[in-house]
Amino acid sequence: MTGPTASTGHADPLDRAQWDLVLREIGAEALRRYAGSYLDLLAGRLDGIERTVAAGGNDEAATIMSDLSASSAMLGARRLAELIGTAEAQLRRGTAGRPSVDTRTLRDEAEDVERALRRAVDELPGPPPVQPPNR
Repeated sequence: MTGPTASTGHADPLDRAQWDLVLREIGAEALRRYAGSYLDLLAGRLDGIERTVAAGGNDEAATIMSDLSASSAMLGARRLAELIGTAEAQLRRGTAGRPSVDTRTLRDEAEDVERALRRAVDELPGPPPVQPPNR
């Protein structure tokens, strides 16, 4: 998992050393569930950031950012965590203003993280969870 990614042109958005550390600490099944929950919530969290910033809810947006930054860092998405942390600090200082939070950059990096996490989850040892049948 090296080389530039499609959206940002940066190297792998997932710090594999951090991913491997968490894997050793909590095991494949727990990591698979945690990463799955993270991925399930990612788009909604980004939408929440955009929505609350646009509405002037900088404190609420900063709270969402803080949570997303921490969970991103835990999984090894350090660049996304840093981008979110910078935007959060700007909001808390009042220097970003409502429209100036660069959500496009956050989304681009989040898309790269999503692809990298899905690959990493697919590579985890053990069987993947059983998917419910389509109805």
